Amino acid sequence: MRSDYAGNLDNRLQAVLLAALALSAMLYPLVIGRLAQHFGIRPIAALFAVAGAFSAMRAADTRSRVFRIAATVPPAAAAVSGSLAALLWVPAMLYANLAMLFLESLSGPAPLVLLAAKAIQPAVPHFVAPYCRRLTLLWGIVFAVNAIVLSIAAWALSPAAWERIAGTGLWAWMGAITVVEFFVRKTYFRNYWYRGPFERFWSRLFPAEATPMGRRSAEYIRETRRKLGLDD
Repeated sequence: MRSDYAGNLDNRLQAVLLAALALSAMLYPLVIGRLAQHFGIRPIAALFAVAGAFSAMRAADTRSRVFRIAATVPPAAAAVSGSLAALLWVPAMLYANLAMLFLESLSGPAPLVLLAAKAIQPAVPHFVAPYCRRLTLLWGIVFAVNAIVLSIAAWALSPAAWERIAGTGLWAWMGAITVVEFFVRKTYFRNYWYRGPFERFWSRLFPAEATPMGRRSAEYIRETRRKLGLDD
């Protein structure tokens, strides 16, 4: 029991840290110009550089440590030069870090998407693991593409054009992927746990009984609801 609790707590902690990293990469383009204008480029850049150095010291392995040290170079350069252009490279480094974390997790027994799923629902069924592995690969590639696009934009475009791409452009791109993935996942697993209006509608279009995976999901739902005393 204690080991299960510790594992669930660790999963939740990893999920929170990943969410914080992703949120930082997404919000950074919207706030960095305003922060630099209000507080000055050098203080903000120095703060990011110190935070990056602290993160590097906390890294669990040499590769992560080297990567995080490299990520402190843009804010350190901005702190010295007072140039906003150097700070535009930061979200590219954040997305590259996310890509590395997602892709490296594929070499272990539990990819990051599966760990996140277990953080949300500790009793997640084992048969979702292959799908979680493919989804981890997808988001690792998406974050790598984001890092490449933002690196090119930081080098070639004006700060205003960079902000449009790093903010609205990437948000739309990732939002579209999220929506498509939701419908693909719902259609593949046909997991209709909540039984709300959307699931009732979708279950008529794609009944669970029509596919082996749907029947597997339906059986899991019936068994889990029975154990929780939620039988209708």
